[in-house]
Amino acid sequence: EGLRDLSNPAKAMLATPQLSAPIVKAGGVSISVTGIDVYPQSKFKNGREFKGEFREALVASVEKAGLFSAGSEGSARYQLVADIVDCTLPEFGMAMTVSTEVNYSMRDARDGRLIWHKTIKSSDTRNPSDAITGSIRAFDALEGAFRKSIEAAVIEMAALPPD
Repeated sequence: EGLRDLSNPAKAMLATPQLSAPIVKAGGVSISVTGIDVYPQSKFKNGREFKGEFREALVASVEKAGLFSAGSEGSARYQLVADIVDCTLPEFGMAMTVSTEVNYSMRDARDGRLIWHKTIKSSDTRNPSDAITGSIRAFDALEGAFRKSIEAAVIEMAALPPD
């Protein structure tokens, strides 16, 4: 099969949980990602900042789940912030485990009221059977840990009551 395309980590982080009947909140959502920069130095010559890819995957996952109705640009009813608090990357080893911690919070954009907050810790492990090169295993585990975090957040948001 050869090496997979590593140029689009956001696609690999896309979460598509099975939701029975997602609750749609009216008015759209704006999404931002804050926190630490994640640089898997061993994977790329100059490292790579993952907040942009993480945001892209979070936006696509929320849209795909249909949790919010479309709002006009700049007039989103909700503000969702994902704050990357911790990311533990392995330096070497056969099994590469990456652990992440992300604080998610959603506020009503009209009055700033906190609607939902959850800290989600996730991890993913890749073994030599997943990829021969350790740096690729670490990279894949990073994507997997973020995907699990996004999936858990989408499931939690789907359980919120409707407007």
